[in-house]
Amino acid sequence: MLNPVAPVVKIATKTSLFQKLNDVIYINAGAIITGEQTIEEVGGLSLNLSSGLQAVNKGQKTMVSGHDDFIPWRRGISL
Repeated sequence: MLNPVAPVVKIATKTSLFQKLNDVIYINAGAIITGEQTIEEVGGLSLNLSSGLQAVNKGQKTMVSGHDDFIPWRRGISL
């Protein structure tokens, strides 16, 4: 949910990726492969996160509230 325009959920498919980017990735699905978590446990995390998304849709602040440097892509030539 780090996108200032719309909530985003990032799920890592490998534990090494999750460990590198754990400040911006919410769920480590790689834990299923390593045996640290079951499919049901990771699925439960996804469901809990989706209820959090509903709260964000109703106005709850995300973990980067106050993020104000969103710059949309420019059309045409940029120098």
